[in-house]
Amino acid sequence: MTDSIPLLKYGGIIANFVSIASFAFYLTDRTSSTPRGFSSGGLNVVLHLTLVSAITYGILWSLAEQIFGWTWGTGGGKTPPSGWAAVVLSLCMTLPLALVPFVYQKVTNMNLLSPLHWRAIFLVSLLCAGAHLAIFGPTSDVPGLRQRIAPTDPHTSLEAGLTMEAIFTVTIIGLLVLPYRLTVDRSESWVRIGLGRVLLPCIVYFSGMVVFTVLRYPGSLTEPGWVQVRGIVAGLLIMFCLCGGMFS
Repeated sequence: MTDSIPLLKYGGIIANFVSIASFAFYLTDRTSSTPRGFSSGGLNVVLHLTLVSAITYGILWSLAEQIFGWTWGTGGGKTPPSGWAAVVLSLCMTLPLALVPFVYQKVTNMNLLSPLHWRAIFLVSLLCAGAHLAIFGPTSDVPGLRQRIAPTDPHTSLEAGLTMEAIFTVTIIGLLVLPYRLTVDRSESWVRIGLGRVLLPCIVYFSGMVVFTVLRYPGSLTEPGWVQVRGIVAGLLIMFCLCGGMFS
């Protein structure tokens, strides 16, 4: 698959540009169908939520590592955070999604969240924890999908790395955005949810990770330092996609 790196690189850049532009237009132009949704400045709000949520995500995971004596960082180790550590990592992702929009709404006096936000977040947190266990493994002795498909190893191929990114994209964005939206607003059309809230964010995240992975290949899959950088990029992208899909 290394022969197709130039095609993946330029194709990924084009797909990323088009998908981000489309998603940004969707966020800017749309009028929320929820009773308490915001109808203007959607892109700015999502960017604010993304930045604060991503920072909070990183801080919570760093604090968890200090408390429990873990040293995984943003990836790059021989083994990923499995079991209890995977559950904690999932909570570090969902807690910002629960709290940051709520605080933002209070501070700005903006009607941003549905009254069913907390019920939806509880469901999403359970699903996210399950997804992390499946991806990173229920125990250190039972490898998850990442270790089976694309471990941090010199022999990990580009095809395996991109396959794992595709699985992560569909699993995390699909299991968080879709249940959240179906809980907070059951009247929203499936077309709007499927295309604007799930498919577009999936393309944004996956194409962005394809570009970074290919540009820094093989280091992005095999060298711990670049894998850590890839983890930071992934954290920013996933928060942008989740905040846009869930709260716009």
